[in-house]
Amino acid sequence: MDRAFDKFSPPLDEVVPGWVEAYAVLLPDSDLQHYEPEKSKGRVVELVSPGPGQAVHVSVLLAASGSPPFPLSQRQNEVGSFLLADGRRVLLVAEPVSVPPHLQEAIECTRQSAQVAALARGLDLADEHPVHPLICVDDCGSRLTVETAAWTVEGSLR
Repeated sequence: MDRAFDKFSPPLDEVVPGWVEAYAVLLPDSDLQHYEPEKSKGRVVELVSPGPGQAVHVSVLLAASGSPPFPLSQRQNEVGSFLLADGRRVLLVAEPVSVPPHLQEAIECTRQSAQVAALARGLDLADEHPVHPLICVDDCGSRLTVETAAWTVEGSLR
């Protein structure tokens, strides 16, 4: 069974020499919360809350083997990296960004749809914490997925 919720071809335009942004994930501040590492199925990465109306933008950057290091700006933090079998390097970079009003509205609509779908499947929102992706294209034409919680987040990192 194919469980992919999005399939795409990575862009060819380099963001800096040797590096392309293969994908991006937006994590709204309203959805960030403390997570107990012992409940995690993997490594938990702490992200600094950017504040109300903001989000953490995580870029999935891809470089060919032998490319120079990625030049991080002062606003960017490396949150992970790994090598692919073919020698390419993957770098995950997080930075705070403002969420435009039209995207805030789309996030809220997605959250409401996710709540309806989760409740229809009999999920306990407080226990299961289902999320729903909002897949779109950002202002630069790059693929963007917004990770939207189906539950109302209380005690977020705000």
